[in-house]
Amino acid sequence: MNKMLFSVLSVAMISTLSLAEMNYEVGVGANYGGIIGVTANKKIESNVEVFGGIGLVGAVAGARYYLNDNIRLNTNYGVHGLIVAKESSDDKIKLLHGINIGVDYIWGNGISLGLVYPVTSNADDAVDELRKKGYDVEKRSIDVLLSLGYRF
Repeated sequence: MNKMLFSVLSVAMISTLSLAEMNYEVGVGANYGGIIGVTANKKIESNVEVFGGIGLVGAVAGARYYLNDNIRLNTNYGVHGLIVAKESSDDKIKLLHGINIGVDYIWGNGISLGLVYPVTSNADDAVDELRKKGYDVEKRSIDVLLSLGYRF
């Protein structure tokens, strides 16, 4: 809840700085708060922007550095996965969050495709917690994630 509040406040703060210079993106993946979401982006230098967003399962806040018009590096804190644990009569979903780094390629029409690497994650703690509660959890690891977005 605190992370979601942080993200909403970040978006509100960025929005009040200058509405005329805001860009927005919608997309899927870790760069957009999990499964699908939207970000508000504010350029703070000629090649640096900060962003905050909210998605169906979580929130994200971070920064992007543009190497050129087509390639940007990014770092953020947000949701990058989930664990579904099964028990005889109950399923439990646990969100995974942490620091992510990545690189995006941007086409001229506003579409971006990104590779995201979760640097830190609460996955091990989440699996241990669910197993202690009696849930059957099979741990699977995805080292690199994809994000797909559209800027408008």
